[in-house]
Amino acid sequence: MRAPAPGRNVSAASDVGAHGGLPAPRNDGFEGFNVNGLPLLLLAISCEVAGTTALRMSHGFTRPLPSAVVVLAYGATFYLMSLVLRQIPLGLTYAVWSGVGTAAIALIAGIGLIVAGVLVLNVFAAGVGQ
Repeated sequence: MRAPAPGRNVSAASDVGAHGGLPAPRNDGFEGFNVNGLPLLLLAISCEVAGTTALRMSHGFTRPLPSAVVVLAYGATFYLMSLVLRQIPLGLTYAVWSGVGTAAIALIAGIGLIVAGVLVLNVFAAGVGQ
């Protein structure tokens, strides 16, 4: 193992080694993080959620309007993600994108189930009262 260069203050022996006596580079995922990319990331997530929601309504791309929404929304998503990746590291971007996107889709599906349940109850409740 090489000794650190003269004048360098190395705090621990684990910092010395493969990097020629220099401290190991940090790899915490926040280097180069620019908070200005967050609004673009949220917009990209919104486009992805809109595209995913329209995908179900397209019925296998047999309906033109929802199919067009899917293509445009996913196109906008990938364009915005390319801009986001200039400002936020890939790992952090993907973690936020997948987590928030999944939560949003689950929330939308849950609200849809609640609305469907209320409609079913109202339809059957009206039939019982007659």
